[in-house]
Amino acid sequence: SLIGGLTIRSNAVLTNVDGLASLSTSADDITIADNAALTDVDGLASLSFILGDLDIGENASLQNVDGLSALSSISGGLTIVDNPALCVSSIDALLLRLAGFGYAGATAVTGNAPGC
Repeated sequence: SLIGGLTIRSNAVLTNVDGLASLSTSADDITIADNAALTDVDGLASLSFILGDLDIGENASLQNVDGLSALSSISGGLTIVDNPALCVSSIDALLLRLAGFGYAGATAVTGNAPGC
């Protein structure tokens, strides 16, 4: 399915986004920020295209972004910052996959969990 954009912000008890399993394309930005209990984005496993920016930040319990495994195109920038439990290796795998699809947009990655 297609949406115009998506913001998931400041949901202190949200642990997953499994209800978004049918989402395949966003016609605008996707922001996932300040969700203290969110541990993964596995519910976005069908998301392949973002016609805007992807911003993931300040999610204290987010451990990986493996749920973005179908993502092949972001027309805007990619920002993944200040997720203290998010393994950098998971981010690196996402960046490598996107580069394989030709992604060369602006990227900001900082303040995530090193060494895991």
